Amino acid sequence: QIPIAAFHSCSSLSSVTIPNSVTCIDNLAFSRCRSLISINIPNSVTRIGMAAFGYCDSLTSVTIPNGVTSIENSTFHGCTNLTSVDIPNSVRLIDTKAFAECTSLTSVTIPDKVATIGYQAFQGDKQLENVVMGSGVTSIGGEAFSGCKNVREFNIKAQMPPVCDSKALNDIDKDNCLLCIPEGCLSAYLD
Repeated sequence: QIPIAAFHSCSSLSSVTIPNSVTCIDNLAFSRCRSLISINIPNSVTRIGMAAFGYCDSLTSVTIPNGVTSIENSTFHGCTNLTSVDIPNSVRLIDTKAFAECTSLTSVTIPDKVATIGYQAFQGDKQLENVVMGSGVTSIGGEAFSGCKNVREFNIKAQMPPVCDSKALNDIDKDNCLLCIPEGCLSAYLD
């Protein structure tokens, strides 16, 4: 285990390779490591804690290992140079502010097993253009995509439309965004 706040604010830390013996990266473990560019997370890791990589604003990409079941509160909040993230099929929850203020993120694919997208999960991701939402999503939290004004394609694979909390999709420009839904499901989405 990498303990709570183990490397918090290590401003000169630029690269990390986590050994295969680690199963948990605890809360705030690497938060505010502002020079951290790359991190190699092994498949042995099954939990990445709250704000574990929050405000690692030099981090450009991350692959979350298969086995992690939730992207916890603020895990990657404020990673302003994060351009790509690989979310595995094991994830079932994308929690509050998990990817908020990732202002360089351009696309995201949410796996089929994710049921819930939390409050402000992608809030402020102003470069986000393409969202693919898996077939298992049943609820989208309030303001989940607020500030995402550049989304041009929103592809929802769920047969039934997810329940959206207040202002979940509020800032998406509905006149310039293509909504893609499964064939034969139009009446469900119109209701």
